[in-house]
Amino acid sequence: MEKVFNLYNDASENVVIDIHGEIGGSWWNEGVTFDDVKDQLKDIAKSDKKILVRICSLGGDVDEALAIYELLVAMGDRVTTECYGRCASAATIIAMSGDKRKMSRYALFLIHKCWSGVVGNENVLEEVLEEQRAINGRMVAIYTDRTGAKQEDIEALMERNNGDGAWLTSDECLEYGFITEEVKSTGTEGSYLTQKIKSMFNINNSKPMKKNITTLAALAALLAVNELTANKEGAVLLDDEALNKINDALLAKEQRADELQTNLEAAETAKQEAENAKAAAEEAKATAESKRDELQAKVNELQAVVDKLPAGAAPVNGDDTKTTGEETFAEWYGKQKYVQDAKAELKR
Repeated sequence: MEKVFNLYNDASENVVIDIHGEIGGSWWNEGVTFDDVKDQLKDIAKSDKKILVRICSLGGDVDEALAIYELLVAMGDRVTTECYGRCASAATIIAMSGDKRKMSRYALFLIHKCWSGVVGNENVLEEVLEEQRAINGRMVAIYTDRTGAKQEDIEALMERNNGDGAWLTSDECLEYGFITEEVKSTGTEGSYLTQKIKSMFNINNSKPMKKNITTLAALAALLAVNELTANKEGAVLLDDEALNKINDALLAKEQRADELQTNLEAAETAKQEAENAKAAAEEAKATAESKRDELQAKVNELQAVVDKLPAGAAPVNGDDTKTTGEETFAEWYGKQKYVQDAKAELKR
């Protein structure tokens, strides 16, 4: 199976180092390590050949990337780096190692603040925070030293999207100094895509890989839709037209994913609002029932008083005088009206 790190001589007999995939690797995924590069550079260092480092990687372990950067920088002006596809995160540190730095006009480039995972108490969190700040400082120093850009401009790029950065085009990279030359890709072998598609058939079922399965399936579908076929070595030839098709398809896929995420968030918001409205309605209903019960109790109490009034208590011929042991007509009528008003309120 094709590896994510390859070394060979090109047509001009220059040494080419292909770095595809994760920097550093992990227990579930093969990656490019410091040891890989160090072992290959031992023999190269003895020659006077130029070195072309071709990078297509979304990043990985920043420690490995910093170490690889130092190895390549030590080779002097013999090193040229070339970015194609997407070069992001830790991979951009390696891209800075070239005395000449090239980038395909169809590629994308991203720098951001470092990530890390941590479990522990507040002291551990403080230690990791300080470590992150130190690493961010090292990355800023490399970017500013190699590009000649202002520190505040580099920090602003890394701060975009809440520290996750934003994809830069080759024109933007040329403007900031990340690259020294923009190149047009012609018949580039997509060995990264080839390796990824092949790895679909040798993939475990761990949770982190399930997302990768979807990504690999999307890559395979893109190749099929765009009628891209492999040569006898198993590599896919990507000319300018093919790269444009794939880039457009990937962009459309990402835009669709963003739309779906927005719709999902809107649906969650609507669901929460509906639940809040339902809770408010239930609370209002409970309040109304409580008020009804209170009014009913008052009606029952007043009705009991009326029922106890002596017969003949109402005066005759409108005589509103009060006799011994009897209520006046106004008192009797007032109680009757209060009862009727309470019943009317209860009905409402």
